[in-house]
Amino acid sequence: MKNKHLTFFCILVNVLIMSAQEKSEDIDQDNPIFKIVKENKERSSKIGTFEMTKEKVSVHIDDSLIKPKVKIKKCTFEIDNGFVKDISVETEGGDNFSNSIAISLIRFRSRYNDRLYNENPNKKSQFIKLGDVLKYTCEMGNNFTPDNIKISLPEKKQVKLTERNIIVDSGDGTQRLKKESLVGLNVFKDTLIYNSDISLDDGISNLIDYRVYSDFLGLIESTTNGIVNFEAKICIPVNPTNFSGTNFYIFRSISPHVRYSRFDKEDRAIDIDSLLLPSYVVNNKIQLIQKSFVSCGVAVSVLNWNPKHSFLEFNIPFTTQFYLAEAIPGIEENITSVSYGTGLELKITRSKNFGVNIGSYVNKLRHLYNRKYMIEKIEPFNFFNACAEVFFYGGKKTDALFLRFNYTSVFGDSNNFFQFQIGYKSGLNL
Repeated sequence: MKNKHLTFFCILVNVLIMSAQEKSEDIDQDNPIFKIVKENKERSSKIGTFEMTKEKVSVHIDDSLIKPKVKIKKCTFEIDNGFVKDISVETEGGDNFSNSIAISLIRFRSRYNDRLYNENPNKKSQFIKLGDVLKYTCEMGNNFTPDNIKISLPEKKQVKLTERNIIVDSGDGTQRLKKESLVGLNVFKDTLIYNSDISLDDGISNLIDYRVYSDFLGLIESTTNGIVNFEAKICIPVNPTNFSGTNFYIFRSISPHVRYSRFDKEDRAIDIDSLLLPSYVVNNKIQLIQKSFVSCGVAVSVLNWNPKHSFLEFNIPFTTQFYLAEAIPGIEENITSVSYGTGLELKITRSKNFGVNIGSYVNKLRHLYNRKYMIEKIEPFNFFNACAEVFFYGGKKTDALFLRFNYTSVFGDSNNFFQFQIGYKSGLNL
């Protein structure tokens, strides 16, 4: 029990240290060395640039043009998991135009002819073309997927001035303009910026997501769950294109993952009938999952749906997973099994510092083969799993504390177990 308390304390200390590292130290912004380092960092982390037009744009009705052209006052949109959504364009005349479906950032430039329709019911046949309002250029080589980014153009920023024009006497009774250097002085001017860069620091999704956590129920010895756990997952976009005119996606991504769990010495082996040792019979088959010290697998997003202007995202995955559990301590006898199945996942789009994921799954588990000491083969069985996790984000958009609840139960059986996990998650840029 003391070891478990020490483990939990070490995890909390580690989380606090990682959180403290998010706070940057004060640096002399005018230091030339700092400027060079900052510019190189921004250049290497830059993914692309959006730019809103300063010119007037044409309004269409079918294939006809409406004259005169209109001036764009404001353009806002979001980037969610690599998709540009909820584009809203406001004109100086007070009209608002918006899109109906999300657009993959990878294919954004090929969608410049997409129509943004007028939201006024009396003008709903009017539209403007996306490319007339907004352009996107990407940085070669930085093929990351931005996530959870909100952009509003033009953006009012205070730009630091390096020089200014002043009127001086020429000495002959006339006046002239002279440039005065402002280097070293903190002189700023409010300026409208019509472009916006997106970078790795803004948040990306196709990176390695890793987690370190402990199980509260295992710590208090309520159940034999892993007390120290490590997970890693990477989401690889496969088909970032939605059905024409809809927000449905087929085979959107594939996500390989791996987990390692550390158990107390007295808890790590599954329950067996040990009267005939070294031969044995497994008593509680659900422990093939609960007490697996290594598991790995892959989840394929078969069908994904993200309704327009909604904070909800639904996903139907196909999952397969391998488990490795220890049967007899001291004897190299591990049991390998595999599960496969499907489920339904619900993602609630995260706010500034909060997010929720919920999922339920139905799977079938098979024991791959009998080891030399196992007497009876484990028959395949179906099991149900429900999962709910809450994230609390800190300074960095990839770092968060999380709470996760898992429930697993065998169909037609009383065997089940609960997990209540507390830990830290972050991401690694590739």
